[in-house]
Amino acid sequence: IEKEPLMIPAKILLAETYRDSGEYASGMQVLKEAQQIAIAESNQSGLLSTLRSFGISFWMRGELDEAQTYYNEAMQLAKKLNFTAEESSLLNNLGLIDCDRSHLKESLAKLNKSLLMSNELGSKSGQAHCLCNIGLVHYRSGNGEMALEYYKKSLDIVKVIQDQAGEANLLTNIGIIYNERGEVEKAYKTVTDSMKLSEVLNDKRSVCRALNNMGSIMLTLGIKTKAEIHFFSALSLAEQIGLKNMEDIVLTNIGILRIQTHDWDDAEKQLLKSLSICIEIDDKEGIVENKIYLSEIHRNRKEYPLSIQYLQEALSITKKFHLMRLEIVLKTELAISMMLDNQLEQKAENLFIAAKNSKISDTKIIPDVYWNWSKFCLLMSNSDSISSEQKKKYKKESEKWKIEAKQAILNAAEKIQSSELKSSFLNNIPIHKEIISALVTKSL
Repeated sequence: IEKEPLMIPAKILLAETYRDSGEYASGMQVLKEAQQIAIAESNQSGLLSTLRSFGISFWMRGELDEAQTYYNEAMQLAKKLNFTAEESSLLNNLGLIDCDRSHLKESLAKLNKSLLMSNELGSKSGQAHCLCNIGLVHYRSGNGEMALEYYKKSLDIVKVIQDQAGEANLLTNIGIIYNERGEVEKAYKTVTDSMKLSEVLNDKRSVCRALNNMGSIMLTLGIKTKAEIHFFSALSLAEQIGLKNMEDIVLTNIGILRIQTHDWDDAEKQLLKSLSICIEIDDKEGIVENKIYLSEIHRNRKEYPLSIQYLQEALSITKKFHLMRLEIVLKTELAISMMLDNQLEQKAENLFIAAKNSKISDTKIIPDVYWNWSKFCLLMSNSDSISSEQKKKYKKESEKWKIEAKQAILNAAEKIQSSELKSSFLNNIPIHKEIISALVTKSL
């Protein structure tokens, strides 16, 4: 740039380096300079590259409206210039924004079209990005196995083309799937490898993501102190570099951690902060997750109408945007809250039946789901509005789900190699301890 002050590609690379190092303000300033040069020089190709880079920077900060505006402007210019490779890349980016907004059907259509274009162009990087993002859509849709398949295909390509940033991103994504499958040690190693690679690249956004997921894995194992260290390191980094979409995720996880330690007031504080950010950046999955945990806090306080309200709002969003991964939890939680509030018993029973008929893709939640099904059946067995025969049936079913919940925890523990981690998993997570120690009464 010192030798060629008008060299737009160099300025864009400098801006992107600032961005990946977390210096967004400096990156944006360099992009503005590049844009001014492109306009002054009537450099349409340079302007297109600048607009796309602006879009990526806004997307990384979680500012989706601004990102989409720049992508759309860049797309119009790419079509005008007949730059097919740029069209494909922008279509991929627009598909990712649809995914972040939970417009999953529209996202998949754009990503598949972009993948087809990348295949025709022979663009390996384009193929890798599309495969990764298609995996993300499947994950959001509740199909972790399909997501993992696409992530691994993408990982094979980024290794060949030596895209280390892409490799770090994919390792974190794969680690999330391993965690949900109960392969926690494998998950932690995978995400730790991702963080180390991102640290070498000084990619602070990816470091932040990895730290958050390392915290989630520690929380899954009941190692709360280590989870807290990871979460607050991630939160500090997210706040430092202005990553709102990461900040909301970490705050939710801190809220979950506080729920596990029964610090209900701080849990509510963290979750409400996260919910506010999710609403601001239009993170629908984040909105749903925060409402689920806020409902749990209100149910614990016996504030059942508020608990029901949060769950109904969350279920409405889930249905509208096909967020199937969360639907089974919502239906189960709502059925219990309705029963505790002594209202809409028939509707609660219908929700319970619908939950039982749903497929559980996240094996990590199975013990909690089965335990809540046991609770619901117990509530039904004490209902005055059903026959004694139905009461017996529900009492028996309650015992069945109690046994299933306990067995699910023991099965999950068997996957953990370390005896120390296994002990923590069984004894340091409140609900696991509750399930394991529960006495199973004789079937009626």
